[in-house]
Amino acid sequence: MTDVFISFHKERRAHAERLAATLEAHGYETCWDREFSATPGLLNQTEAKPEPLQIVIVLWCSASVRSEPVRSEASHARSRSKLIEVYLEWVEPPPGFEPAQGLPLVNWSGEPESEGVYSLLYALAERLGARRRSPNGISLLCRAPALAPAGPLQVNEQERADLQTAPELITGQGRALRSEARWALIEKSLAVRDYKDFLEAFPGAPEASNAQRHLRQLEDWSAVDHASPHEISEFLDDPSRGAGVFAHLGSHARSVLRRSGIARLTLAQELADDERARAEAEDRALKALEARLGREGMRAVLAALEGKPASERVFPVRIPALARWPKPRMVVIPPGRFLMGAATGEPGAAEAEFPQHEVVISYAFALGQHTVTFAEWDAARDSGAELPNLADNGWGRNRRPVINVSWEGATAYIAWLNERFGLSGKYDAFRLPSEAEWEYACRAGTVTAFHFGETITAKQANYNGHQAYGDGHKGAYHEKTMPVGSYPANEFGLHDMHGNIWEWCADSWHYNYAGAPEDGSVWEGDHSPRVLRGGSWVNNPVNLRSAARTRVITSSQGIINGFRLARTV
Repeated sequence: MTDVFISFHKERRAHAERLAATLEAHGYETCWDREFSATPGLLNQTEAKPEPLQIVIVLWCSASVRSEPVRSEASHARSRSKLIEVYLEWVEPPPGFEPAQGLPLVNWSGEPESEGVYSLLYALAERLGARRRSPNGISLLCRAPALAPAGPLQVNEQERADLQTAPELITGQGRALRSEARWALIEKSLAVRDYKDFLEAFPGAPEASNAQRHLRQLEDWSAVDHASPHEISEFLDDPSRGAGVFAHLGSHARSVLRRSGIARLTLAQELADDERARAEAEDRALKALEARLGREGMRAVLAALEGKPASERVFPVRIPALARWPKPRMVVIPPGRFLMGAATGEPGAAEAEFPQHEVVISYAFALGQHTVTFAEWDAARDSGAELPNLADNGWGRNRRPVINVSWEGATAYIAWLNERFGLSGKYDAFRLPSEAEWEYACRAGTVTAFHFGETITAKQANYNGHQAYGDGHKGAYHEKTMPVGSYPANEFGLHDMHGNIWEWCADSWHYNYAGAPEDGSVWEGDHSPRVLRGGSWVNNPVNLRSAARTRVITSSQGIINGFRLARTV
């Protein structure tokens, strides 16, 4: 059976040939000859063709988007849910196709070990299964271990027999698959099931003692009241654990502790025996808050906790000794709860936006009123920060959002900022927002497709106004970024949450929300792509929806990518 048909324009024949060779090296049967076509006859099983194609990969470029055969093959495959879109160039796809659903292979020169190829192998594994069989019957992982999907490790009877009897069982990259390889896949897991499965499959392995330790600690953690800073602290400091809590669980527990928010500020009050002690505890907490955020920041936090308007929850980020620093403003976002993801029946909603689920943000946090600008980036570089000199594409700098910044570049800027403030390694350091925090802040209490309502206009955001959403009207298309704050803010006082540039989030990419955190925390994974939100100046309005999401590898730079600062307060 042919697994994959590659649809491409003849100008990209060399790319198709290299991609086919890479996929075949990972055990997939491919068909890429332009004399054949992925029409319904090959996509559907018939008497004449009893072995249908499993997946069609379309290679979008400036030539293929205009090619009627390629468009026809992609449309047939999409209608049968057998399509994977790959972008060799940053181009607008034909009508009906969305860039947010594609995988980037821009500037790919054929390297079989590139991040873009791993992302494609991950997508194929999701569709066709994570294992293939080599001619000698030995299981082969179809992608690198670093791209293993999140969730419990499944050990079935056939795998267990293979692990016990096959002396040279190998992964897709040729390394021996022994207990240490399995352990490498799960040692950072927070799922009890992973360690139970490991101990069942490898009861006498050298890693078994660590697996038992992780298992015991996770069971202890499940008995802790995660809303109680006191219980969490006792769990982390319990001397009976000897070597302490294993690193990944410790990091997660400290993250939960950080998110106790106002409870941490008032814990002393709850333990006080009288009004005087409570008043003293409150005074100490407020002084500590002022020391961390300054008087303006403290007032903004209190305004947010008291439910005051967004205009009273804004404070500047000041660096007095830094010349040309523009004093960007942050807005304190109050605690709350919301439904994350697309509602059933929302026009243009993608599979990655489901299932819709409730998230509780039990803490206040600060978010940039605007995305980081070139003025901020250039001031950091002028002060000696080791950051790249990013191009502005000829559109201007100053108050325009910084572009061409990768996830790695964004985190490097944040590291510089934290070092400048003495916040490196602290719970209240600057950071990227989690994906849940971003959507909560974007919606600002709304449940509609956009925080403006069920549609959007080109007077409300910067996007491809030649396209409309729902009952909306067409409008201007500027074909570039606009200065931050050029469009109205949402109810939380945040500008450009829809359009202008895609914004990096801290989370790893997951193909849907099954198993997503419900407390606003970062959802980590074992593969490289990171989440972007908000849509950009080049996108159709469907990509600007509050629920819309996409992903790119961490090293990817583009004229549509930027970021916004967050900080736990």
